[in-house]
Amino acid sequence: MEYPKQIMKISELKKMGFPEPFLLEAYRDPRQTFATKMNPFKSNSPIIFDTTELDKWISKKIKIQTDEFARQRRRQ
Repeated sequence: MEYPKQIMKISELKKMGFPEPFLLEAYRDPRQTFATKMNPFKSNSPIIFDTTELDKWISKKIKIQTDEFARQRRRQ
């Protein structure tokens, strides 16, 4: 997917059509390395994402879900 900027705020990604719960799930994933707060010491600081790494995370998540779906279909 093409993003207008390398680093984007959660509000900008929401305007592009990403659901907020999905973005928060990505932010809260303990293995992620692409999302952080602008100022981690402020609780209301905006969350920012490295869009290149976010795209890789989304692709990986889709692959995991697809593999799991295929595995479940083989069991039936």
